[in-house]
Amino acid sequence: MRNKRSFVGTISLGLILISLVFAGCDYIPGETDGDGDAGIYIGLITFNGTASDRNYGPLFLNSTNRDRLKSQVSSIESNGTTAVYYAVHKAIANITTSANTHKLPANVDSINIITFTDGIDTASVSAQDNGNGVEGQNFSSAAMYGDYVKDQIANRTIKDKHINAYSVGIYNSTESGSSLDGFGTVLQNIANPGNATPLTDFNQLRGQFSTILSNLSISSSTSQFKLTIARPETDRTIRVTFDGNDPDPSNQWFQAVATRDGTSSITRYTLSNIITSSNITYSGASTVTGQLYGNQAATFTFNGLTGITPANAKIFFKNSGVGTWTQDIETGAGGTTETITKNNSAVIYLVLDTSGSLGADINTVKNVVNAFIDSVYEQKYTPGSSGSSNNPQSLVQNVDKQGTLALGATDTYTFSATSSASYTITWEDYYDYNTSQTRPTAGISVTAIGPGNIILFENMCDGFANPQILPSVSGTVTIKVKGYPNDSTGTYWIKYD
Repeated sequence: MRNKRSFVGTISLGLILISLVFAGCDYIPGETDGDGDAGIYIGLITFNGTASDRNYGPLFLNSTNRDRLKSQVSSIESNGTTAVYYAVHKAIANITTSANTHKLPANVDSINIITFTDGIDTASVSAQDNGNGVEGQNFSSAAMYGDYVKDQIANRTIKDKHINAYSVGIYNSTESGSSLDGFGTVLQNIANPGNATPLTDFNQLRGQFSTILSNLSISSSTSQFKLTIARPETDRTIRVTFDGNDPDPSNQWFQAVATRDGTSSITRYTLSNIITSSNITYSGASTVTGQLYGNQAATFTFNGLTGITPANAKIFFKNSGVGTWTQDIETGAGGTTETITKNNSAVIYLVLDTSGSLGADINTVKNVVNAFIDSVYEQKYTPGSSGSSNNPQSLVQNVDKQGTLALGATDTYTFSATSSASYTITWEDYYDYNTSQTRPTAGISVTAIGPGNIILFENMCDGFANPQILPSVSGTVTIKVKGYPNDSTGTYWIKYD
């Protein structure tokens, strides 16, 4: 049993930390680039004769910010002219600026801008007046501004990612000086080739936003190969064959060299110098650290290993200076594959036309955009859409569960709760653990989700010093564990009682 230690004198420090990070492990103001939490960030710009970034940058999509964004969308009204190029340029600039990008994770999987408009650009040039030019740029015509925005979408990179820009438009022929051809040009200037969609009816808007959502890189799946072997000595060569043969006649194999180091209390096992036969490819890390399993075994997780047949795996080793291979058969050694669905980190900027020509149709726009925000949120938090597998593991009450967190993964656990009982979630990681026990190797943050996707607590750290007491709830509770910082990997403990 891993008992809690007394933590007298730490409460004040915990309160100071919470006041800095707003909620658990979220972004700390003033930190340098790349300290943001992994996840989805949504920005909102509304425009008519000018453009307003409602939050001065993208917000991390937690339950509080989801509701904030939806409230802001619900409050918009239809009036004024159309400064669409100015608005899209502002979205590009605000993602780029260090004042906003320091809130983002070090590794962002995609940068996305989605613009809705119903007319040609009539106000971007005048929006620049009085020193309001975005990034110091000023243009004498809408055509020049459109060409500039089109070039920025095609060529600017943010956090080493090209911009994925989408435009959705419903042509309003009542605007002065407008034409269908001119409107088509506007949509093409603010989107990547193939991503500009003119519609003919507001009833089509919801379906188009759903199509865009399906194209966004919110999650991705990868296949992992997990190799369990006897804990190796330094310079031991490991070879895994996948064609049922011994090492030397095998034509399908994977090989690595082991290293063992560390103290008597914490021993570290790694595999490096990884090579394969010609019909196997490996694109993962050059060094893989093993996690201890039982008393004699270690498990190594490889990403990017393709062309293998795990069911036929046979594992062999030979120590330094020894010419013959020995088969590893004493530890339950073997290899398995597992499909990992990972929540990506993405920025989604919504750029919404609120010009007067929309009239009462602005209400349809608001409803569609709020449904879009809900859909993004649900994809991020719905149990089974992320985690170490699509089948969350069950927690047993009062039983410590040791987890192993892979790079970029979110581990998912569930248990059944009744409203008549009280539940506390406790966890240990590298930064906060029972010092009488072996120190875990991963830093983690934890989120708890109740029935109906209600957030019970979100992105909390230090769960050993400050275990989380759940509010009264009845039904399935889902626990999500992710690395903090977001590139953290390794072991942790978690339980509920």
